[in-house]
Amino acid sequence: MKTHQERFLLSDGDNREGWIIVIVSKESLKSELLSFNLIKCLTADVDDGRLRILLVLRSGVNISEVPRCIRWVIVFSEDEKSYKNWIVRTVSENQ
Repeated sequence: MKTHQERFLLSDGDNREGWIIVIVSKESLKSELLSFNLIKCLTADVDDGRLRILLVLRSGVNISEVPRCIRWVIVFSEDEKSYKNWIVRTVSENQ
């Protein structure tokens, strides 16, 4: 049986299609698995010459709290009124 943390490991970061949207909360920032999984996906995307990862910062989360190694991906904040529209636009324009 998998442990609680193992359930959140992405098994095939390099074998996926489409976008990954990661909701970043204060709680998720405490997990080392967040960075591990995102770096795994980033590595696969860079190897493929693409970037299909979006971060959505929960209200109250500042970009400066996000690990530096993953700050450079496309980031939206729940505090932005139309962040959902921007996500749809970004994903639609970059298929």
